[in-house]
Amino acid sequence: MKIRLFCATFLCTALACLASTASADTVRADRNHHINFDQFHTYSWGTVKVSNPFDADLIQGAVSHQLQNKG
Repeated sequence: MKIRLFCATFLCTALACLASTASADTVRADRNHHINFDQFHTYSWGTVKVSNPFDADLIQGAVSHQLQNKG
């Protein structure tokens, strides 16, 4: 009985992990490798597409904080 319960729990956990990775957002980035970005000290945000607007605010805030710390 304990083995069946363990197997069922393991299977449910594995399926939950697979489902969460299958629904992850796609992140794309591109840059010109011939430009020296050390000369730029400003940035602006484009349109951020996420399923939850609260997540966008958290992400933008965290990235902005890191960029401000670097000057």
